[in-house]
Amino acid sequence: NTVTSSTSLNAGTYYMYATVGQTANYNETKTDAIEFAIEKANNSNITDKVTKAVMITAAVVCAALAILSYLKDTVRSKKEAENKIKCWCLGEIHHEKKYKTFQAVIQRKKTGLLLTNPAISFRFVETIRKLRRRIEQHMADGRVLMVTSVMENEGKSTVAVNLALSMAKKHKKVLLIDMDLRKPACYKILETSVNGPGVRAVLAGEASYADVILKDPLSGLDVLLEQRVTTDADKYISSESLRELLESLREQYKYIVLDLPPMSAAPDSEFVMEYADAVLLVVQQNKVTVTALNKAISLL
Repeated sequence: NTVTSSTSLNAGTYYMYATVGQTANYNETKTDAIEFAIEKANNSNITDKVTKAVMITAAVVCAALAILSYLKDTVRSKKEAENKIKCWCLGEIHHEKKYKTFQAVIQRKKTGLLLTNPAISFRFVETIRKLRRRIEQHMADGRVLMVTSVMENEGKSTVAVNLALSMAKKHKKVLLIDMDLRKPACYKILETSVNGPGVRAVLAGEASYADVILKDPLSGLDVLLEQRVTTDADKYISSESLRELLESLREQYKYIVLDLPPMSAAPDSEFVMEYADAVLLVVQQNKVTVTALNKAISLL
């Protein structure tokens, strides 16, 4: 015979099925069913309480982070930049996703952030063009533009490369020099390699810049790159050979874009700024404090 017993509790109704051979076993089976149901109900209540506690904790943490982010004195928009930073705000760069699809995220396949890449959005391309036009207006007859940032990973190399590409499409004779010898990145962004000597070799007098300069086939941009990390970069950046190099290049190019390391990582920008006609400070949204930004600007 099959006996079906049901017990209703706050946590729900639990059903117990048992096969019994004698009537006496029914009461024992029913008691076991009730105990089983009570145990399940208690476990369910504990699980619900733990889940609620986790959700409340997560909500509190998110709220605390949001408050801290709001109270942090950083730049979140162009309007804030104009009000808080003691220099010209030339515009905003559209944030472009490096991973365009979910499959790209899984495969860790980044999209190259270059104007020459057909997959890049129109908004990104247009903001770079606007930035280029405004820089040209401010530079007047200047030729050498230095690009830097306060902190690492603010996007200054990406901006420098694309700005140079945009200039090359209009003016043709444009040169990009990767002066971040401690952590060169332009060759990665351009998706190329430097098999022979680079910037360091030119500054050390080991090679001629005419033999080291490469040309981007799509845009016609000339590039003087470096791929190897240079630990004693300040020796080359502060040398007389850099001044001589830039003086020679000024006669050959309409614009020369220099990608310098972040100011918090090295003093290279302070050495090079005397050779530059203008400085572009790239600022990532909500990252660097306004105090640090204005301090960097005062040094430039």
